[in-house]
Amino acid sequence: MQTNPYFENYINNLQKEIFLLAYDYKYDIVSFITVYMKSDIRKELDKPYTFWHNQPANRILEEILDNNDIKKVKVQRINKDAVEWLGFFYSKWHFMTGESSRSIIKFLPSKEGLLSFYMLHQLDESEAIEICKRQYNLSRNNHRNNEYKNSKESYKKYDDKSYYSFLSVKILYKLNKNKIFNELDYISDKEDDDYDFVDRNYVIGIRSNVIDDSNNTSIIDEFKAINLEASNYKVRSVISIYFCYINSSKYKEDEGSSKLLEEINSLKKEYTPSNRRFSYLYFYMNGKLYEITPSNDLYIYTIPVSERDRAGIINRMTKYYLDIE
Repeated sequence: MQTNPYFENYINNLQKEIFLLAYDYKYDIVSFITVYMKSDIRKELDKPYTFWHNQPANRILEEILDNNDIKKVKVQRINKDAVEWLGFFYSKWHFMTGESSRSIIKFLPSKEGLLSFYMLHQLDESEAIEICKRQYNLSRNNHRNNEYKNSKESYKKYDDKSYYSFLSVKILYKLNKNKIFNELDYISDKEDDDYDFVDRNYVIGIRSNVIDDSNNTSIIDEFKAINLEASNYKVRSVISIYFCYINSSKYKEDEGSSKLLEEINSLKKEYTPSNRRFSYLYFYMNGKLYEITPSNDLYIYTIPVSERDRAGIINRMTKYYLDIE
């Protein structure tokens, strides 16, 4: 999200000051932050330039209190440093990703944010955001399990390999909720050793792959070949992603998923971050997404694909003049 750095810094500090005023006046700070982040005023502050950008912190505080029933407490039991940090962090998150404040507080509720202060405040903001989103996705897995069991689309197989390239972008957006994935461009005239998608600023590059019965190989052998090719890429991105779809009968459900996990762990040991060309590795089979991070940690998510997702993917493919049944 492109903004004037002076304006961004002003809003970050304005929000920090609002939180501290509510804290000093002994309003229940967890309730206040929740109400504020979901308020119409913060919604206006999310926009480029509005009336509320010119209002002082105490004026905004008064407006929030006039329109909401927020109780006072005798003693604040939350560290004041945590309140100050969270006010800045929420605003910084908005400017870094373009996500609305209502969306941000869904990923990191105010109580969790305040309690996570000691763990998160020493990290780079981008790392802290990634951790918050990962925890959110893990906590939603039980809900998604039910959703994905009823999603026939998660189990369907298609012959069009380019469809899976576009699907990789969709799944990564569902995982990260980062608008940068909407800005990725498909490299329609790519050579065999190029990315499938890059964004215009070369922040993210994605190389997708499909393992099906036509190339009945292991995920380890496939990755070895593509990891070697990656050394010849013409475009190097800040974050490089390898995304592999597993449609092979070699990895059947139940016994296949345990075999897949075993091979993923073997690959993780053999290809540590210093020995591979990709920051993140993803493997996807029947609604299950396996992620290997730049720190070589393994996370497993349930990310189902719906018919609506497929329709959106096909619509995006048509914009690149790609035909698909």
